[in-house]
Amino acid sequence: SCTTDALENIACKLELTKVSDVIINSSIIEIDPTSYTYFDFPSDEPGFICRYGIRYNISKRKLKDKRMALIDLSISIMKENPNLICIANDFVVDVIIQEDLSFDVVKVLNSKLKVLKVFGHDNIHKVYINDDDDCLETDGTSLQHALCHSLLDSSRCISNNILEVRELLGIEAARELLLQEIRKVIEFDGTY
Repeated sequence: SCTTDALENIACKLELTKVSDVIINSSIIEIDPTSYTYFDFPSDEPGFICRYGIRYNISKRKLKDKRMALIDLSISIMKENPNLICIANDFVVDVIIQEDLSFDVVKVLNSKLKVLKVFGHDNIHKVYINDDDDCLETDGTSLQHALCHSLLDSSRCISNNILEVRELLGIEAARELLLQEIRKVIEFDGTY
């Protein structure tokens, strides 16, 4: 038995969340290394810092709804490319690029970063909390991910994706699921 707060935390970790889900807008900015005085840029390497960077204005409400911190977003971006440094404050994330790129290439990089996954699984698009049964229901499925997730009870994880169940648990489990789903449809109709 989980609290609603615990269920919401788990739901946010399961649901696919991309950078674009928490930003208001993004822009390509000109970088002046002297404006980042608290950051030690190597001065002996010419072209070490791209003259362009990316600025993301973050929605405070969306960040809170997704139960995410600026550090989560920054780490995801920096893991994507070792030549990126994120400086975050006041719901603004500046992405500094440590290689010389043209304006057009920085635009392409911005587009790629917007679709970068921060949390969740690619096949789980939305997670709903069912308070009556103390469980989570999803749009999309990833039974294998759910079975391995440390915060979920694998003995209570079910899927209505017959092909996925067959692949993970075998033909007998898929047959049983198919029968259960047929019964649900017939019982719902009232003719059974």
